[in-house]
Amino acid sequence: MVVAHVAAGRLRARAFLAAALAAAALLAYPAAAHALTICIDPGHGGPYSNSNHNGLREKDVNLWIARDLRTELEARGHTVIMTRDSDRAVELRDIATWNYTATTDRWAYARDGLTGNTPIPKDDLQARCDRANLAGVDLFISVHNNGAPATSAHGTETHASGRDPLGSRLKSLVQESVVSETGLNNRGAWVSDFYVLRWTNAPAILVEGAYISNAYDASLLKSPAFRRRIAAGVAKGVARWLLEDPYRAAYPRLAGADRYHTAARISGVGWPGCAPACVLVGGNAYHEALVAAPLAARLRGPSLLTSASVLPTSTRTEIARLHVSEIVAVGSTETIADSVLDEAAAAAGIDRAYVRRIAGEDKYETAARVAEEVGITPTGTVIVANGDVIADALSIAPIAATYRHPIVLARTSDMPTATTLALALPHTRTMVIGGDAAVPATQLAGMANVVRVYGADRWATNAAVLRAFYGSYATLTPFVANGNSPADALALAPYAAAQRRPVLLTGGRVLAARTREWITNDRPRITGFTMIGGTVAQPYLTDWMLYKSDRE
Repeated sequence: MVVAHVAAGRLRARAFLAAALAAAALLAYPAAAHALTICIDPGHGGPYSNSNHNGLREKDVNLWIARDLRTELEARGHTVIMTRDSDRAVELRDIATWNYTATTDRWAYARDGLTGNTPIPKDDLQARCDRANLAGVDLFISVHNNGAPATSAHGTETHASGRDPLGSRLKSLVQESVVSETGLNNRGAWVSDFYVLRWTNAPAILVEGAYISNAYDASLLKSPAFRRRIAAGVAKGVARWLLEDPYRAAYPRLAGADRYHTAARISGVGWPGCAPACVLVGGNAYHEALVAAPLAARLRGPSLLTSASVLPTSTRTEIARLHVSEIVAVGSTETIADSVLDEAAAAAGIDRAYVRRIAGEDKYETAARVAEEVGITPTGTVIVANGDVIADALSIAPIAATYRHPIVLARTSDMPTATTLALALPHTRTMVIGGDAAVPATQLAGMANVVRVYGADRWATNAAVLRAFYGSYATLTPFVANGNSPADALALAPYAAAQRRPVLLTGGRVLAARTREWITNDRPRITGFTMIGGTVAQPYLTDWMLYKSDRE
């Protein structure tokens, strides 16, 4: 039966090969339904060759097919990056990799001191994941060819992680297309937990073209035309997958047409009835919006956003719906004109006397004045965040709003006078968000009971905030905001505080390793996510990266 099956496969493959050899040029392909950024990973390379049989080295064949696949995908309008484009390893040094400790059931993304050819170190595999993850690719395709002690083993197969629904669907379509294009024996689409499939954030598949250890498969792989058929099959599988429109919302989302509309939507969900008051902040005054969060919580109302000179329709409509009796504007006339406050009063149907402003000469003085209104007390905590890096304030704002901790702003170069004066008021604890690069220790000398919450970057600091303040929660449903483009999340903190829910930061298309580490280790407590903002700041790809991380 095996001999007959192999013979039939050879006849089919010869027919396809003959047709390919007769073709004078590559087919012209229509543009992709969705243009993606795709990372192609030619497996092995350099000292890591893996299967070597019948005059072929797997690392070479992988690279040849990967180059053909790049040509096929670029012809369809996709952007392609390669983890390697020559015979080399991607990484030979000891770098941070994923390591599991069974006794604690915890994953750590850290260096393990291990390198070497046994058979392929995790460092090389992780470097391939890092190329894709840091680039924020939509799709990862690892190209391999098989080998086995039994030389009768032959055919093609495709793999994806069971944690990856989009990759799992793609693997089936690619497998069908490669078999159709090449006539190779169909070994099926497999659920596999290969390192690169698991730790690449984007949907990912691994293609095993054919068996180098099988004499007939190897003879086919020696033909450039046949290798192009494998590449064409993979590309056609991707095209079929995209026709199914795979990138869709996986989680609930709060979003509007712009930052003002998004803030109004958050207010509508958080305060479905009336509110006694609201805070009005400039939509381009990011730090003022975040330091206003504990004030909004104290007033028991939402934060809303406005442009500098005109009250947006969405904000005006929301103010009217809330029936507030008081409006507090945070920011100078440069960020919120007096005429906007007149419009806000008219929208609320209240006397202009009940609309007041808290402002200073700059954001540092404005933050200090808001802090004094929130309350700096002898038994309280004051939070210090960098006034130039918005992500740290975005991470801590829900906690500040929950506990009514005022937020003041620091500078890396020097401590603003207004902040120094605010911190001179009696208080029990000074909580600094960010490391020494964000708020130098020299600026904190003599301050009350300084406690830092920080990480190596904004993503690690965000994870540190989540561990420090939400570690005891039985369940968590984080809000997810873009830590690089946070406009849609400026009004989120009062609602997040009311819900006792944290804000998890992503880079939009990029999910940092420290963020994934937190999700992976806290997955038993995570009940889902709520995305904040539209698909420019938070593409649907982000949903699926989070989904994949939450299934470790």
